[in-house]
Amino acid sequence: MKKQRNGTVEVDAAALNRLLAGLVAMRDGNFRRRLTVSGDGVMTEIAAVFNEVADRNLHLTGELARVRRVVGREGKLTERLETGACEGSWAAAIDASNELVDDLARPVSEVGRVLSAVADGDLEQR
Repeated sequence: MKKQRNGTVEVDAAALNRLLAGLVAMRDGNFRRRLTVSGDGVMTEIAAVFNEVADRNLHLTGELARVRRVVGREGKLTERLETGACEGSWAAAIDASNELVDDLARPVSEVGRVLSAVADGDLEQR
């Protein structure tokens, strides 16, 4: 975008098309798409912010997949999602996911404790 002498703004159609393609990819769940950040001006700032949003979404989806694998398949019930550079709603989503893991792990751990006590001959555990 370039500001003209008469106060109007000239929009770079190619840059807007790249932004639109990136937004469509993000909407469809592709957080690996990046916009080129070069030069200065508002389009450069938009590209940088777009890339940061994509990075945060990619981080969140990666953390969800990692914790699902570690907790669900490896049985490490103490594993939690890392917040990283996420703030606001991203951090709230990570906190909510960690609380969900806590809520699911608690009864599993309790059952394991009771079964272990029963295996040791302590039939009074509840």
